[in-house]
Amino acid sequence: MKFKQTEIDKLELTDTIKCSNCGNSVSLSTEETTNCDFCNSEVKIPENYRKLKQKQLERQKQLDEAEEVYKEISIPPKKWMLTWNNLAEGVFSMISLVVTIFVWLGGAMALALIFFLYFGIMAIAPIIHVNYLDTIGAGWIYLITFALFTLLIILPMVLNAFVKDFLVLKTTLQANLMAKFSDDNKKIPICRNCGAPLDTLKPHFCIPCDYCETENIINVKTDWFTKIKEFTVWQFKTLDKALKQFHLYKKEMKENLNLWIYGSVFFLFISYGIGVFVTWIDLEDKNPPNWKVLTSQPQKLYSNKDHSTLLLNQKNEWKNEDYWIALDYNQNLVVQIESEFKPQVVISNTTTSDGNKIADFLKETLPNQWEWKAPYKGKFLLTIKGNTPFFITVSVK
Repeated sequence: MKFKQTEIDKLELTDTIKCSNCGNSVSLSTEETTNCDFCNSEVKIPENYRKLKQKQLERQKQLDEAEEVYKEISIPPKKWMLTWNNLAEGVFSMISLVVTIFVWLGGAMALALIFFLYFGIMAIAPIIHVNYLDTIGAGWIYLITFALFTLLIILPMVLNAFVKDFLVLKTTLQANLMAKFSDDNKKIPICRNCGAPLDTLKPHFCIPCDYCETENIINVKTDWFTKIKEFTVWQFKTLDKALKQFHLYKKEMKENLNLWIYGSVFFLFISYGIGVFVTWIDLEDKNPPNWKVLTSQPQKLYSNKDHSTLLLNQKNEWKNEDYWIALDYNQNLVVQIESEFKPQVVISNTTTSDGNKIADFLKETLPNQWEWKAPYKGKFLLTIKGNTPFFITVSVK
């Protein structure tokens, strides 16, 4: 992107030629002929005038391109970007330190951290009155947790790195493209390459050196110049070379951002699989149906063995099996049993963890009637121990 005025000066004859028919001026064109704007007569354009017009167009295109380059890389970063970078640098450095210490302290116990979320949600179920592991599923819980973590922690860190790299890139480019100033007269710009004085009558955003043709940006604020002048590590003779480097680095930074996106999507699936895996380990021989099945109407009890069903509020012959039922918080489970022997009626939840496991005997509130109140919304396993066969009627209130 070079501004060689001498190439145009050699052809500078006039901006117009005369129409041979009416004598009025005819605008130059790169075509061999053009039509007069007044009499519409065809006028032949001499070759040297066509070359002049072509050079004028090329120069204007160079000026337009230089203007675009100037707008893209010469303006100092916005204050919000500098503020964001300064604040985020401290915040995320602290977060990174905490995460590093946490992982270092975890060491061989890192695997146990995978189970922390699972058993944590199970532990707070009686407090929040719902077990999301039952209603949503551990797979989705892990997926949502990872999504929130990556959006609230990882993404801001990635964006901060992107902004930081962008600031360094832009600062470095500006430092390498700015004209210098004479030690004797700070107001006179000199070429950043050869030190020759620059002609300030040329385009204000970029001045080409008359001696070495190096392009110099001149209208950078003095305070900003002072801050970034030490960033001079590259040598670009023209703006277009600097722009190519600028776009190359921007492309690499965007690729890094894309890697985060692809990696996040990949680990969303991994996190879902981890949730399913942890559930599979915890349940052992338990086989509860999903929440949607358990709460479908009419509501039923589902066998832990083969998911065969018993209807609520109906007399059913009890087989030597355990049955799953969905209960809301504070909902009463009522079991009426017709049997010659006193059975034991036990209710349990969906975990084998000793700290969170429920294994309660139902209270006999009336003859042959046992009741139990759910401590949270979730799945529960009904077990009746006694001599079979006998009949039961299960209802919820």
